[in-house]
Amino acid sequence: MKPTVDIEAILEGLTAEYRPELPRAGAIWFRAQMRRKARERERIERPMRVMELIVALNGFLVLLTAVGDNWATIRQGARLFSGGLLVLFVLTLVAVVVSTAIAVRQSEHDQQS
Repeated sequence: MKPTVDIEAILEGLTAEYRPELPRAGAIWFRAQMRRKARERERIERPMRVMELIVALNGFLVLLTAVGDNWATIRQGARLFSGGLLVLFVLTLVAVVVSTAIAVRQSEHDQQS
């Protein structure tokens, strides 16, 4: 036979011992000031974050446009240099994607803090 446990008695005992402590008024005020300053900073920095994202997207679009306009030359150059130019193009594309990802991640991190 299983032993019976009076859960209600245990919970009543735990809640009888519990005495919530409210933070001091100074601590509440300090936290409110910190939240207010964080909201202010976010409001002030939001246009800058949007501009950073627009600049990153613009750079990516310029790269795509340049590649699209010169694709025939790039393919011809890739054949002439045994793929050396293609490797340079791929490395450049990877650098652009990685730097954009880092900028977006930093922007998200700054918004959270």
